[in-house]
Amino acid sequence: MRRFFAAALVLAVFATTFWLSFLYAPDAQAIKCGYETTYYSDATYTTQVGVETWLPQACGCFYSIGGTTTVYKITVGSSCIW
Repeated sequence: MRRFFAAALVLAVFATTFWLSFLYAPDAQAIKCGYETTYYSDATYTTQVGVETWLPQACGCFYSIGGTTTVYKITVGSSCIW
């Protein structure tokens, strides 16, 4: 009987910790805000094939993507586009 209660207590603590980690975790979208990634066709980085943008918080953290994503990318800070 003691093992059952010990196992139940451990399970309850684990479940509570797991639930609270989602409840109070920082918003993943907010972490990404303020970045722009430009994708290129190959390692020469001469032909742009796509772009992915997370505008800063001041702009409402708007997300946009266009074109193709590749492993050849450059990420820089983004700014508001009005």
